[in-house]
Amino acid sequence: MNTDVKAIMKEAINNFDSIRVSKKIIILGDMLELGKESYNEHIEIIRLLETVQCDNIILVGPEFNNVKTQIACLHFNNVDELKLWFNNEEFSDTFFLIKGSRKIGLEGLLL
Repeated sequence: MNTDVKAIMKEAINNFDSIRVSKKIIILGDMLELGKESYNEHIEIIRLLETVQCDNIILVGPEFNNVKTQIACLHFNNVDELKLWFNNEEFSDTFFLIKGSRKIGLEGLLL
């Protein structure tokens, strides 16, 4: 198991939480490097997200699909679905945390 992946995700979430702005959205993609501990590690991230101040949590991928009912969030199976939703929304003065495994391809949201 690659615990560095989870540690980096947690640090990104905690740092983002410390930013004091009027509107924040967290977009997280699956941590695909976690192997057999993936479910438990994604649950741990959900528990951290429960403590964060933000306007919306968006989860992307099949691993987060397994735990999405544990928190109020939007879930998309892949970046293409997320992009359809994202492009129909209007964001003003919004700060985003976008973080996930390279294989999820969240950078496609901005292309």
